[in-house]
Amino acid sequence: MNKYRAFTRLLSFVLVIVMLSIISSASALAQADDPIDTVEATDIKEESIKLNCQFPISQDTTGQAFVYYVELVYSGPAPKVFSFKAIDAPPGWTAWVLKASENLEEIQLELKPDTVEPYAIRVALIPPTYEYPIPGEYHVTLLVSSDTIQKSMDFTAIVTDIYGYRLTPTSGNLFADITKGKGNHISLTVANTGTASIANINLISENVPSDWHVSFTPDIITTLDAGSTKEIDMIVKPSSQAKAGDYSITVKANPTEDMLLNTVDLAKLNASPTNIINIRFTVLSSSKLGVIAGIIIVIVIAGVVYLFRRAHIW
Repeated sequence: MNKYRAFTRLLSFVLVIVMLSIISSASALAQADDPIDTVEATDIKEESIKLNCQFPISQDTTGQAFVYYVELVYSGPAPKVFSFKAIDAPPGWTAWVLKASENLEEIQLELKPDTVEPYAIRVALIPPTYEYPIPGEYHVTLLVSSDTIQKSMDFTAIVTDIYGYRLTPTSGNLFADITKGKGNHISLTVANTGTASIANINLISENVPSDWHVSFTPDIITTLDAGSTKEIDMIVKPSSQAKAGDYSITVKANPTEDMLLNTVDLAKLNASPTNIINIRFTVLSSSKLGVIAGIIIVIVIAGVVYLFRRAHIW
């Protein structure tokens, strides 16, 4: 009987030990799966900022400003103030960092965590105002920084040539008196107003009256450098039967396809109003010619008489 009691007590003691072990293990597992501890572990976020620009490389003709819109994405535990600065601008160029919604220079901006700021800022790269930049690539860098992180982004401006020229009468007058049956000379000037040389400009006339003859010397300008001019001798010979009165002739300086320009530039030159002029020609009647000749003779005689009197010859 005593042996049975001793065995029962030993068995009860073992069962108590086993139950305490099971309870301890369950408590440890519960603590390991505690969601509160998990939130605290993931609450610490690494700070970072991303800069996005849809067109970091842009192209335009010389003399134009370049603008780049930048999207900002900040990740971190709390709002943070960032400063923005454009660095390494080309010599003579001006670089600004501006708020996208205002035309004011912006050097600081507070960003909220995990919030996308689409086009929050813009970088403006402005060429010199005193001269056209040489065609080529120009670069500027946007530097974004806070007290703990820093990021930069590069932008490229591709500058291309301007093609253009202007046709004008050398005298500046869009009218002239001419004599029928004779070759009348009118001086025209073609000026290259672009930044690149242009080749093969063709001079043509339109709306020429019947039995009239119009020619140009030269009729094709083979090469015209940037900033240079070329004088053209326009010869207008009205018909010998032309009636006295006013006539209008259109003169065009047309670009040709062998200028080796791209399609866009060639189309712009063809559509430019500076390449076309209308000149009004007045055919003088015989009576008018006689009057003009008489006036010239009177002026000449008066001048001679004045000179002789000044010299006390008369």
